[in-house]
Amino acid sequence: MKIKRILGLGAFCAMLSVGVAHADADNYPKAPVRVISPFAAGGTNDYLARLSARVLADKLGGQFVVEQRTGAGGMIGSNFVAKSPADGDILLMGSISTHAIAPYVFANPPFDARKDFTPISVVASVPLVLVVKKDSPYKTLDDLLNAARQSPGKLTYGTPGNGAVPHLATELLANITGTKFVHVPYRGESTALTDLLGGQIDMVFANLPAAISHIQAGTMRPLIVSSSKRASALPDVPTAAEAGVSNFQVDAWYAIMGPAGMPEDITNKIAAAIQEGVKQPKIIELIRGQGAEPVGNSASEFAKYLTAEQDKWAEAVKKAGIKPM
Repeated sequence: MKIKRILGLGAFCAMLSVGVAHADADNYPKAPVRVISPFAAGGTNDYLARLSARVLADKLGGQFVVEQRTGAGGMIGSNFVAKSPADGDILLMGSISTHAIAPYVFANPPFDARKDFTPISVVASVPLVLVVKKDSPYKTLDDLLNAARQSPGKLTYGTPGNGAVPHLATELLANITGTKFVHVPYRGESTALTDLLGGQIDMVFANLPAAISHIQAGTMRPLIVSSSKRASALPDVPTAAEAGVSNFQVDAWYAIMGPAGMPEDITNKIAAAIQEGVKQPKIIELIRGQGAEPVGNSASEFAKYLTAEQDKWAEAVKKAGIKPM
C-alpha cells in the first residue's frame, strides 16, 4: 500500500508539473522579454531583432525589448543567451553567422551551437548579390568565371573578413565552378564595396541590403543573387542556377532562438507568433524593404534546417582551408 501511495503521489506530481508547464505557456510572457542582438545597432541583425520584438509584442502581449551584446563576431551575445535560464525571458536573434559558420572558424567557441540553443523560428533570409563595378568587363557570371579560368588566381574579391558569410560563399562558388579567386579581407562590408567602386578589387559577394543602393544608383552591376529564387528587390537579376551554376545556394538567415531546454509549449507559442507575424502585409513590406525575404517556420522545421546548414558550412570551411582563429 505504501508503494502504491508513493507511485500515486509521483503520478500526481507529474500531472501537476505538466499543468504548470501549460499554465506558464498560457501566461507567457509574464515578465519583460529581452531579445539579444549580438551585433551592432543599425545592421540587419539589429533591424530584424527589433521587428521581431514588435511582432511578438503584438501577437503575445507584454514587453519585448531589444538589447545589444556585441563583440567577437556575435559570440558574446550568443554565449550570454546560451548561459541564460531557459524560461523564454531571454531570446536571441541568431544567424547563419553565429550558428552555422562562426562555430567552425573560431578555435574555441564559448558555446556548442548544436546543443546549447533551442531553435524557434527563422524570421527572414537575406540573399547575397555578386556585384562588379559598373564599367567592369564582366557583364555576366559566365564572363567572370571564364576570366578566372583563363587567369587562375588573378581576380580579387573583397569581404568583411576571414570566415564571414561572403568569404565562404565566394569560396563555395569557386569550389563548385573549379575556379580560383584571391581573397582580400576588410574590416567591414562597406569598405570592401568602396574599394570595388575605386577599382582596387574585381568583385564582392555582398549582403543585398549593403549593395542595393549602389545597384539602384547604377554604380555597380549585379551578376547573380545567391538565393534559390530571384530576390523581390532585384527581380531582373538571375539566380546562380539560372546563370548556369547548379548546387549553389546561400541564404543569410536570421532566426529567433533561446537557451537549450526551453519548454516546448513556450517555444511553439513564440514560433507560431513569428509565423503569423511575418505574413502580415506591413511586416512583409518592412522586411523586403531591407532586401530580405520573410520566412517564418515551425521550431521543428527550423531545427532540421539548422542542422543541415551547420553540416553544409562545416564542410565549406574545411574545403576553403580556413584554419580556426
